[in-house]
Amino acid sequence: MPPRAPAPREPLLRAIQHAAHVLLRARRFVLQLLQVLRLSPKPSWRILPPRHRDFGVFLVVFDVQRRPVLLAEIKDDAWTTKSDLRFKADEQMRQRYDSMLAACRLPRLWGLSLLGTSLRVYCGDVATEEVDPAFEDRPCPGRTFPRNFLEGAWDIDILSQEGFAKMKEIVGDIVRKAGAL
Repeated sequence: MPPRAPAPREPLLRAIQHAAHVLLRARRFVLQLLQVLRLSPKPSWRILPPRHRDFGVFLVVFDVQRRPVLLAEIKDDAWTTKSDLRFKADEQMRQRYDSMLAACRLPRLWGLSLLGTSLRVYCGDVATEEVDPAFEDRPCPGRTFPRNFLEGAWDIDILSQEGFAKMKEIVGDIVRKAGAL
């Protein structure tokens, strides 16, 4: 029996699976790096310029025409503990959408924001250029953030059954829409 030819969607599925594997490896690397920095004899964030303090891993999954189909950003779980950092993580994802949504050939551009293992899912509609969930601006521009601002927005644990189901749903949607084109 001749070997079966791969379905057109299999390369995209493999690319997404590879991206998920890279995300998990990158997260482990970032966590190990943070652990090393915290355990150094004289840990000090003050020696780093501000632009180097908010590092994370950003990943884009492209289709065969090099157009984005999935955005993902991973940051340390410490970002879940402070409202200003949660706001900054949300703002950074939206900036990624500003630069990439128009290039997506699918009806939706999915985005994953991981703060540790806490996941927030974004979905950009290419036709309307709207990103869900809706943007929440600072409640009072002249004041500090309320401590509970955007608390619970990263409400899915990526390692849970719910997280697995959500990832399966997103990958399924991408594969279906890419196969229809």
